[in-house]
Amino acid sequence: MDNFSINLTKLYDLKELNQKQLYLFKAKGFDVILVDTLLKPISTLDFKVLKYDPFVLEKLSKENSILVFYCDSGKTSLARLDFFKARLKGFRCYSLKNGRAYWRQNFQA
Repeated sequence: MDNFSINLTKLYDLKELNQKQLYLFKAKGFDVILVDTLLKPISTLDFKVLKYDPFVLEKLSKENSILVFYCDSGKTSLARLDFFKARLKGFRCYSLKNGRAYWRQNFQA
């Protein structure tokens, strides 16, 4: 198992992901989707940003999608993560570490 696979395996067990970790999933071929729970979309060209709508999210590929929920600070989305996981069974769901406040628009992976 290569070092990248080991890193990815460890990521599956986390509840929160930072921006660098999102790029690791993307590099491995996953469709990383930022889920806006605030109606304040993050500005990014590298990831899809969707409003929280379970009926839309349920139509996405469960095998290939990584759903990353965010709020302003990351605290509320982390606290509600179990709710999101229960509502969207079978999806890989995470909270964006430190929320929208720490998002770097010009981040280089």
